[in-house]
Amino acid sequence: MIEVKSSAIRGVEMGSDGLRVTFTSGKSYDYEGVSDEQMHEMISSESPGRYFAQKIKPNHKAVPVDDGPGVTEDDAKSNSPEDLGFGERP
Repeated sequence: MIEVKSSAIRGVEMGSDGLRVTFTSGKSYDYEGVSDEQMHEMISSESPGRYFAQKIKPNHKAVPVDDGPGVTEDDAKSNSPEDLGFGERP
């Protein structure tokens, strides 16, 4: 896992189907179809969390990773940029 400087995201790693994002809550989701280039843009951006909220989350299907109890598809949908502390969408 590549750690990122973000208050919401602990780290990311590429998988066979896209990008796995692990949040500071400990929950992980796979975002389908994210390219290596997008991952590198995200981790090198000034705000990886904002990049994720604006460019990856709204454009790629989130699949919860079963890391244990309490991870649901609704969790993947409920983390709006506002919920993640990034203010309202532009």
